[in-house]
Amino acid sequence: MKTKSLTNKSYRFAFILITSLFFLWGFAHNLDPILIPHLKKSFTLTTVQATLIDSSVFIAYFVMALPALSTTVVPKISKSATSFLIGNPIAPMFSASF
Repeated sequence: MKTKSLTNKSYRFAFILITSLFFLWGFAHNLDPILIPHLKKSFTLTTVQATLIDSSVFIAYFVMALPALSTTVVPKISKSATSFLIGNPIAPMFSASF
C-alpha cells in the first residue's frame, strides 16, 4: 500500500488554505489591541466595556465550539444510539441561538 506524502500536490492546496486562514486569524487578533482605544474614545466606553470587547472574541470561540462538541464528543462518551440522538439536536439549538 502506497502512502501519500505531505508534499504531494493533493495536499498543497489544503495546506495553503489552512496556513492563510491562521494568518488571517492572527492578523485580526493583533488588530484588537489597536482598535480598542479608538473604540473606547469614539463610543465613550468605560474600561470594563472596552475589556468586554476583547473578551467577546474569545467567548465567541467557546460558544461556536459547542455545536461541534455536541456532535463529536457526546456520541463518543457512550457508543449507544441514545447519546447520538441526544447530541444531534443540541447542535442546531446552539446554532439557532445566534
